[in-house]
Amino acid sequence: MLQIRLRRILTDKGHSAEITNKPTRVDDMRFFDVLIVHSSYRITNLAGFIENLVLKDAIPVIFLSMNPQSGFLPKLNRYPGFAAIDEMKMEAELPISISLFEKFRKQTGALKQENLDLRSKAENERIFRECKEYLISTGLSEAEAHRQIQKAAMDSKTNKYVTAARILREKPGNS
Repeated sequence: MLQIRLRRILTDKGHSAEITNKPTRVDDMRFFDVLIVHSSYRITNLAGFIENLVLKDAIPVIFLSMNPQSGFLPKLNRYPGFAAIDEMKMEAELPISISLFEKFRKQTGALKQENLDLRSKAENERIFRECKEYLISTGLSEAEAHRQIQKAAMDSKTNKYVTAARILREKPGNS
């Protein structure tokens, strides 16, 4: 009965679902957008399993129960990858929780990409600055060092950061 209700709720909102009573391996979580676990799911150390997934930010977890605020769950409620839903209210709360998880995943994905971009930019700037310092140590002025990197970049048809890294790799004493 619960599986039928879950499938209906999910498909009515345009979500696909794979419903099983068998244990799911942590490695298989990458194939899913959200994991819905019912309190009747019998697995050794269910609380530890859920907590591990939530704390590692492996996959958003929705815990369905007749009494979702009992036991181990209250400490997980502060994590954005966890929701405890009363089984009697799941028709209303489940679609909202899934939508919020999707929105959160998109936002965190964008932030992670922005973080990577900023780290890459900072690393490029560090390399460029280090290359200019090296060229200045050879007797060039800062402006001359800058121009030399730009000219070498244009000649090699690469950007100034790739060129600066190449100059540093080719400097005497580097192997």
